[in-house]
Amino acid sequence: MYHWIKWRWKIRIKDQYRSRFLTPFLSWKWLLAWGIMKAVLLFAASYVTIGQVILKGRFENGSNVFYALVDHLIKAMREETLLIWSVLFFVMFLDAIVSGMSTARKQRQSRDGEWLQMNLKLTPSRARMMVKAELLLWECKKFLMVYIPIMAAVQSYFPAPLITMVFAWSFYLLFGFFSASYYGLALSRQATKQSFFIRITCLLAMRIAFLALSVQFARKLVPWVEQFPLTSKTVDKEIFSAWLDTGSASIVSMTSSVSTLFNWHFWPHNLLAELATGNGGLLFLTGLLLVGLLLYLPARNLSDTKRSWYPFSFYEKWISFLLTLTGGKGRLQFMTRNDLRSTFFLSRFPIIMGPFSFWIFIGLTWGFLDGIDHGSKVFQLVLSFYTFYFVYFYVQSSFSALNGIHAMDGVGKRVQSHLHPDQGTWPLLRLKLRLFLVMTVPLLVVGDIIMLTLVKPGVTESIILVCSHICACLLFSLIMYLPSVLVPHFHYPTIEELENYPDQEKIRNMTSGAVVGVMIPMVFMLPCAFYLTDSLSYRSYLWVIGPGLLMVMVLLIFGLLFAMYRRLSRITHLDHLNL
Repeated sequence: MYHWIKWRWKIRIKDQYRSRFLTPFLSWKWLLAWGIMKAVLLFAASYVTIGQVILKGRFENGSNVFYALVDHLIKAMREETLLIWSVLFFVMFLDAIVSGMSTARKQRQSRDGEWLQMNLKLTPSRARMMVKAELLLWECKKFLMVYIPIMAAVQSYFPAPLITMVFAWSFYLLFGFFSASYYGLALSRQATKQSFFIRITCLLAMRIAFLALSVQFARKLVPWVEQFPLTSKTVDKEIFSAWLDTGSASIVSMTSSVSTLFNWHFWPHNLLAELATGNGGLLFLTGLLLVGLLLYLPARNLSDTKRSWYPFSFYEKWISFLLTLTGGKGRLQFMTRNDLRSTFFLSRFPIIMGPFSFWIFIGLTWGFLDGIDHGSKVFQLVLSFYTFYFVYFYVQSSFSALNGIHAMDGVGKRVQSHLHPDQGTWPLLRLKLRLFLVMTVPLLVVGDIIMLTLVKPGVTESIILVCSHICACLLFSLIMYLPSVLVPHFHYPTIEELENYPDQEKIRNMTSGAVVGVMIPMVFMLPCAFYLTDSLSYRSYLWVIGPGLLMVMVLLIFGLLFAMYRRLSRITHLDHLNL
């Protein structure tokens, strides 16, 4: 096991940190030193944050409800030390569950198990265990590089027994293995018709529940939202702060049941927090650890279920029909059938019903707009949020969930068959972009139909909303393709690991921050700010957000397309692909 993990990690490091410029000069020693330096910096940042923000209360309340909620949480932590450890352990275990689910998906795509069986003559169960252990331990490096520095910073102010760290590491591994085993079992069992329909029914019910809860949540906040004070040029800061405090208090009171559930005494994160603060919990933690091991043992040797039927025949015909309408034939139809029939799509198919954020956003917008006067300025503010933020997070979630299908480098080494002697890999990007839009725009149209039917805005507002959504969807889709255009990785070992490359992750974070923090609030929503402060009349506002913003988005779209064409058309030889 040790030699297997060591060998695979060497390969994984060389693959993920491979760069045309840096790799020849880097070694594992440099990477280890870089990791240690980042851990030290994280410890220092955590130490300063805890000392200055939580203990001394030097936190500047920002200009939105999120900061007000954070301020409420910080005050609660200042009053009760146990809550600091409890929140930290909760986030840690939640991350372990997500890492386990990611491990299960990667294990289904990996061929390492077959290699181990053929070359080392291992049994299938032993091979699966070695692959799972290697993948999960690689995911768990975050515990060493992130959570240990943070725990060390917390312990500098609130000393905890060393056994607390041992239990935290043990539960982190247990949650990871538990999640990987049972989520992998669920993915395997959905290959049968009965299990597939059970899962899809549960997923639909969850989306309907999130939609209904979001509507009710928004309707309760309507009286508070209608009192939004930034609707004139002169605004009293104290009035705005009081408005934020009122909203955060209302949200906290409505989520009190969640807080009660979070604070249940026998949750592992609360028991560990009690152990860290010297209030006992050791006996219960030991018992939970043993129970967790007993629950894990039955699932660790379960074999995969072979697919007995194909559940996406209708969806495949629907996508093929839409592709035909948009002129996508031949190679694109063939690529689409291969992608939809893959195990990768089978494990991630719920995204075609829309991410949870999609239905939550529709529910919140519906609840707000249904209760707010259509002639008020606040109505236009909420509608502006729905016009841009809703589309961006929908496009981002849809692209991220099927990154291996939609990203340009998702074709892997098959990119050789897509090289054009004059246009390089530009035709490949056009094929991928067309498929992504065909898979995402229909649900966006359904959401708009729901909103326009239920909320009934004016005709002019409805036309502007639909046109803005179409342009914004295309613009944000192009932005999603930037990582695979700028730093493609056609050499990935498995398609599930395509989204784990550090250089692409940095580009994703930078573009996401630029869109959410700059482009949308400072460009697309700027006319709404002028309208709220009476700098624009309602008629002028419609002209600006209609023809004005649409022209801006069209120019950005053509600018991105031209820049991508210039870059991709130069990749005309195999030497340019970094295979």
